[in-house]
Amino acid sequence: MQVLVIDDHTLFRQGLSSLLRRESSKINVSECSNCIEALEFKGKNRFFDLILLDLKLPGVSGLEAVKLIHQEYLGSRLVIISADEEPNIIKSCIEAGAMGYVPKTASFEMLELAIRKILDNGVYLPASIIQSSQGLRIKRQTGFGAKVNVSSDPVKQFTARQLAVLKLLVRGESNKRIAKQLEISDETAKTHVAAVLRILEVSNRTEAVYAAAAIGLDFE
Repeated sequence: MQVLVIDDHTLFRQGLSSLLRRESSKINVSECSNCIEALEFKGKNRFFDLILLDLKLPGVSGLEAVKLIHQEYLGSRLVIISADEEPNIIKSCIEAGAMGYVPKTASFEMLELAIRKILDNGVYLPASIIQSSQGLRIKRQTGFGAKVNVSSDPVKQFTARQLAVLKLLVRGESNKRIAKQLEISDETAKTHVAAVLRILEVSNRTEAVYAAAAIGLDFE
């Protein structure tokens, strides 16, 4: 697995990289301190399975950085790691293409659990964010997640095709890119996306990310 850590704080960046390498000898970690350096990797045709991005960087920063990295590294899983836990900022990051958000204020143990979840192809959001409505409509009978039956394996509630669509959906892929990657028509992709949102009882991709985190979905 190829992982890129983008953070201008050397100590935190190196510590996070060490944590990732300890998780698996198969993880190859690259580091940079800003978005310009990150794009230099792209210029060398480097692809990353996972990108961990700090929000506050020199130069291109905040949501602009999220949008830029998501656009330039289509197909990569983008997760934000930031000290900012403002719910509206987290929501905006998800809307901009991130598929997870890990607070830097978390304990080392929680950070380790979050990283492990992400490396296992899961979606991670702070519990406090999942539990709050924040204008999202996914707070159902579970009190913190979507109305998918969490008493059983959530994956079993989707067909293989729907799960593949959901995986791409939470990565911020458009219907057109979903259709292209799955080699189906745009109309078929649209139909599958509608079915996935209906199962989760959410209305858009942002809510789908929250729901996937809430029910603990892992994408093998």
